[in-house]
Amino acid sequence: MEFNPFAMSVTQLYAVAIYVLHDLDLLSVLKIPCSHLLDFIVDIKEAYMDNPYHCFKHAMDVYCQTYFMMTDLQAGLQLTQLDQLALLLGNFRHMSEVSHTAHLYFYRCSVS
Repeated sequence: MEFNPFAMSVTQLYAVAIYVLHDLDLLSVLKIPCSHLLDFIVDIKEAYMDNPYHCFKHAMDVYCQTYFMMTDLQAGLQLTQLDQLALLLGNFRHMSEVSHTAHLYFYRCSVS
């Protein structure tokens, strides 16, 4: 899989995020309009800190790698749609300020 979120615009990444959920037929699980999903994605993006790696583009990289594993490697066959959705959305926001403040990241950098 060739995917470089660091070479994409934020708008393109929003489209990719929605496409993944659409491709896996997970929008039907959410039962919300796409406009609400986009608002959610924008809110998550805004919760990311401005640093070179643990940022929204890194989250999109993890999100899309998970999508690759679920589709090309067929790992998604072992999961319910709700499990797939939880895994993708958890990965999507895994490094946001909402989920943690990156103190451990900065600690590891300082002791390396």
